[in-house]
Amino acid sequence: MLRVEGLNKAFVTGEGKIDAVRDVSFEVKTGEFFALLGSSGCGKTTTLRCIAGLEIPDSGEIWINDKPVFSSKKGLLVPVHEREIGMVFQSYAVWPHMSVAQNVGYPLTHGRHRLTKSETAQRVKEILQLVQMGELGKRPASLLSGGQQQRVAVARALVAQPELLLFDEPLSNLDAKLRVEMRHELRDLFERLKLTALYVTHDQEEALVLSHRIAVMHGGQVVQLGAPMEIYKEPANLFVAGFVGTTNVIQGRALSNEPNDSGRVETSLGPLRCPLPPSIKAGQPVSVMFRPEAVMVHTEQGEGRDNLIPGTVKSAVFTGNRVGYEIDSGEFHIIAETSPYVTELKKGQHVWVELPADRMRVLAM
Repeated sequence: MLRVEGLNKAFVTGEGKIDAVRDVSFEVKTGEFFALLGSSGCGKTTTLRCIAGLEIPDSGEIWINDKPVFSSKKGLLVPVHEREIGMVFQSYAVWPHMSVAQNVGYPLTHGRHRLTKSETAQRVKEILQLVQMGELGKRPASLLSGGQQQRVAVARALVAQPELLLFDEPLSNLDAKLRVEMRHELRDLFERLKLTALYVTHDQEEALVLSHRIAVMHGGQVVQLGAPMEIYKEPANLFVAGFVGTTNVIQGRALSNEPNDSGRVETSLGPLRCPLPPSIKAGQPVSVMFRPEAVMVHTEQGEGRDNLIPGTVKSAVFTGNRVGYEIDSGEFHIIAETSPYVTELKKGQHVWVELPADRMRVLAM
């Protein structure tokens, strides 16, 4: 459906040349919800704007539904209005002087897919039903809430039945509760309609909830591409580990990595038994990462547990669906999360922290 190959885009500013996008390549399959995830300035929005035709790349190729829309080698640049895309902007771009129906029907009355008045009315009615606004077609757009404006923007992008939908941080202006609700609405809508979408966001949870696959961007490059679970549980490097969710990272040195050995790493917490990638050799400096929810906290030492570390609870924070703990163990502070329904730990309490080997990931430094 969408293929991007070797995409490059630089901007010249008063501070010099900035390489916004550097040799970016990926494919989005038909019916796939694909996210570009990264912090501000990583190049994700510039990549999306190049695909939309709102920015002209310096080099590379872009294909939509097996049709080239940009090629630096061939000198090809298809204008925005000829690309079969729909786009939802961060600001929604809902026109306040129009009604909801007029906003949604605009691409069918002014665009290249013009329909008759009756056909437009029928298509708009169907789309508004899909986004749960079937009774609000006549309402002035100026009287809509933020969530309703977002639905109108999605409906307008869908009404011309584009081959590809592009989303640029569409939920970032909503409050936290509404943002969660709209995530689930979008996911349900796309699953029902089998739509193809490229979704730009800086919100890690949003990308994990919505996407079939995620491309994590940093410094203008794709640093990891994979399914949400893979990105979260098997980060390719320390940047991805730290950006996608909260993580504990401790430096160490590989002690052994034999075929019949599960692997060991010497750290300031003591030797840790954990699986090592085949490429890591004994004596090599490494980083060991583990998620807060991977940590098991015990009030007694017990027997037969690997990677058991003594510590003292420094802080306990209740956030409703979980309890976050900071546990001091020598010079290292372990961040742990538990269910609020398990044994509550108190500040200053002595505990034993268990780090299950299969929940840790070792990365080369």
